[in-house]
Amino acid sequence: MDRWGASLYGDPCRECDYRWSIHEEDALLLISELPGAFWELLSEATGSERHPDLTWSVGAYVCHVADNLRIWSERVAGAREGAGPAIGPYDESLLGVARN
Repeated sequence: MDRWGASLYGDPCRECDYRWSIHEEDALLLISELPGAFWELLSEATGSERHPDLTWSVGAYVCHVADNLRIWSERVAGAREGAGPAIGPYDESLLGVARN
């Protein structure tokens, strides 16, 4: 696994406590449990709530998680179809604006 995320954001991530060193099986379990966990935590949320120490709202953070899952699935599919091994960087804030 490439360690660029850990070197850029910390391990665990300074913003969300995500651990880049997560094992593959644990990552798959985490992803499969996301819809239920988000529903349980956010069913009463409007999406505009914001933690005073963080930049993004609840809605922006949920979209960020979805964007990450989407972009990495696109990259895995591209690699499977023969794209080169290089992974280009992206700005998550600009991606959020582009995907609204």
